Amino acid sequence: MSKLIALVAVLAIVDGKRQEFAPGSELPELPEHDVRELKRMGAIEDLDETAAQNKAKAKSSTQANADFEKERQAIRAISDSIAPATAAATPAKKR
Repeated sequence: MSKLIALVAVLAIVDGKRQEFAPGSELPELPEHDVRELKRMGAIEDLDETAAQNKAKAKSSTQANADFEKERQAIRAISDSIAPATAAATPAKKR
């Protein structure tokens, strides 16, 4: 069971009774259809789902940064290999 938090006032039928849940309160177990529709409307948040999404984003960001650094180093190596020689390494021109 995931932990569902109301983001707005939510009215739901629980154990055959209509109940109101204030924003920020934890909801009891609800039918899957209700959960799906409340999520779609943005009325509730599944904290377990949100934590998993944040973890995946962080992992993706870390991987993207590593890939970028690897490509940056490869381009720098190519650039360094075709760069003209420095002034100290080239002989002076005769006048």
